[in-house]
Amino acid sequence: MRKYGKIPIEFWAEKTVKRLSDDAKLLAVYCLTSEHSNAIGCYRLPVGYIKTDLSWEPAKVEAALDELVRLQFIMRDPDTDFIFIPYHLKWNPIENSKVGRMCVDLVYAAARAPSIFPSLIAALRPLQERFTLGDKNHWDSAWDTLSDTVSHTVSDTLCHTVSQDENPSRHTVSDTVSQHDSSPQNTVSSLPAASVEIVPPEPEPEPEPEPSAALHAGAQGSPVDVIKVFDDALVAVFGEERRRPWPKANDSEYARAFLAAGADLELCRALFLNRQQACKDDGKEPIDTLGYFKNAIPETLRMREQLRRQQPNSHLSTEVVHETLGRHQGQHRPRTAHHAFTEAAINVLYKRRQD
Repeated sequence: MRKYGKIPIEFWAEKTVKRLSDDAKLLAVYCLTSEHSNAIGCYRLPVGYIKTDLSWEPAKVEAALDELVRLQFIMRDPDTDFIFIPYHLKWNPIENSKVGRMCVDLVYAAARAPSIFPSLIAALRPLQERFTLGDKNHWDSAWDTLSDTVSHTVSDTLCHTVSQDENPSRHTVSDTVSQHDSSPQNTVSSLPAASVEIVPPEPEPEPEPEPSAALHAGAQGSPVDVIKVFDDALVAVFGEERRRPWPKANDSEYARAFLAAGADLELCRALFLNRQQACKDDGKEPIDTLGYFKNAIPETLRMREQLRRQQPNSHLSTEVVHETLGRHQGQHRPRTAHHAFTEAAINVLYKRRQD
């Protein structure tokens, strides 16, 4: 936890701050200086935290939050309760590479809030050199990829949305009418907006992956993906109330190590689910750090390779069920040979530890 949070003198001269009500100003100060804040100004802040710390009623909290969002002092992801304060890095830039190195895990944690993550990465890019410590650059290119992917997804969604609101400024029609065809049926602009019904085309089915490709390798993903898979497995077994607010300090390093060792997301997911379910069955607390798997991942990889060598002509590409996943999602899904070998390796390893 930080011991202090800085508010510059220019805070009170900022035009946005001047427009805030007294409640919103107090909440803005709270967002910049509370014990929940961090060095990048992007963190999880549920309404309950504010209600308890400021002794406010929920309605007052929501009204002040809405005002901060409306006047763009903060951005808020309602699905995760993460907020991002764009002004934070302007007033509290990352001072040096040591601080930048400590911010890496904070950025990974913020990746779970897709609606604000691109804005965070855009604010951090000018400070990218602060993520280089010694000879090692800790800026993860996966952040740029994830940020761009989210930005394009949001942009595409907006471009293909036709609002039914009467306010014309809020209507967005993405259909393009050919300039070379002026026939009545193709002239959309001549018709009243309410009479035009745009039916999106049926999505084309995605091709099934080749069994041989799935046999030899699963999706590798990035450290962000590994951490997300871990958190999803924890929630799948223990429930949403046990979700971690952010990753542990070394989770990103372990995630990189797992991928470098040859682990794929399927192996990580299956192993995380297996271990979390074992903890729940034994009445133990959930595993809350990737460090727990620092030996289990390499051991499972070795076991899976042994099974493949022992059964080179195996017909495991038929439908195999991952029992642990089925219990949580209430459904079975077909498994390829790659998934079957992964499951078998994990089950053998688990039985060994039991013995």
